[in-house]
Amino acid sequence: LNRIKSVASCQPHHWLVIKVRRFRHSVMTTIIPLRVTGLDMSDDATACRLYEQWGAELATKNDVTMLLLTIDDTDDIISTVADSISQITLAFPEVVAESVYRDLVSLSDIADRVGVTKEAVRKWTMLTTTPFPHQFSTIGAGQKVWDWIDVYDWLTQVKKFDMEDEFLPTRKQVIAIDAYLARIPDCIELEWNHLQLKAQA
Repeated sequence: LNRIKSVASCQPHHWLVIKVRRFRHSVMTTIIPLRVTGLDMSDDATACRLYEQWGAELATKNDVTMLLLTIDDTDDIISTVADSISQITLAFPEVVAESVYRDLVSLSDIADRVGVTKEAVRKWTMLTTTPFPHQFSTIGAGQKVWDWIDVYDWLTQVKKFDMEDEFLPTRKQVIAIDAYLARIPDCIELEWNHLQLKAQA
């Protein structure tokens, strides 16, 4: 993960490069990586304003520009993301938040992040009592890849691994955030609209 250059008031954290540790302590923050367009990675003033006002950081990976939102564990993740994106796009009209970034990882990637062998990860994928997440896709010459968020959730829930003070969103939260960014109404909103139409009839 390549961060924008560090400035005194814009200190980056270590999302996606933290080594997993086999112990747990209190949850501090959740990191929401969003794919965005309309942001200049070389603009230090913009980067610092994003960090100082919304705690957001610019990052790139595989030529994808990301906005990393850090949500405190006491806040509601979905509403906080929605509020932050609303404010950021109001301040920067050219910015478009497209979706939560999918960090796709291979067996080797997982092994490297967790600090185990590739063979150990391969055996995890064959477990039946605590099934490993389904692969996300196959790339290249048949290489299997997984969404890191799914693997991360499995590691923390099944293996009880800890990612220091930074946590990623759950699959349900990712779906909800993507739906918000795509302006897809949820079931509650649809039902409310339906009731309003019935009341007006």
